[in-house]
Amino acid sequence: MRWYGGLTEIEERLSQRGFLYFIPKKTALRRVGHSERLTLVPAVPPYVFIRAAYDELDAFQKPLRLLLYSKTLHPVDGHTTITVGEREMDDFIRVATQNEQRVRIHQADELDLRQGARVRICGGVLNGVEGVMLRLQGVRDRRLVVSVPGIMSVSTPVDRTYVQLLEG
Repeated sequence: MRWYGGLTEIEERLSQRGFLYFIPKKTALRRVGHSERLTLVPAVPPYVFIRAAYDELDAFQKPLRLLLYSKTLHPVDGHTTITVGEREMDDFIRVATQNEQRVRIHQADELDLRQGARVRICGGVLNGVEGVMLRLQGVRDRRLVVSVPGIMSVSTPVDRTYVQLLEG
């Protein structure tokens, strides 16, 4: 879901309605009055991931002018939509919420995932996460990349001892 306007208002409304949601965030230096402070801000500003049935989501967003469109697999009312599987979203969230200094967020078309090897992490804080191992330009080590297809990817370095190569 994309939004324009107040993030706090969106989060409050989602919480009040009991929706499970995730907003990828990063720490950024922001000016507040005469001083600067580190603040959590959306890492990819237009996106909020919400776990909900389409009907529930549609009823929620209609009265709000801040929410312009959602994404799901089938076009409904002119909307382009994508449904993300529960496991894929869980893996994405686990990687995105790791040590934010080492996590990078990439736009959908920024990485060619066909060049990497499909892997599963066996151990450590990312135990069970599946993704693609890639060498990214300007980065020393290979990184685990987990994607929400067509939207964005997150990458983080992983200890090679935890990496299991998957076939296919």
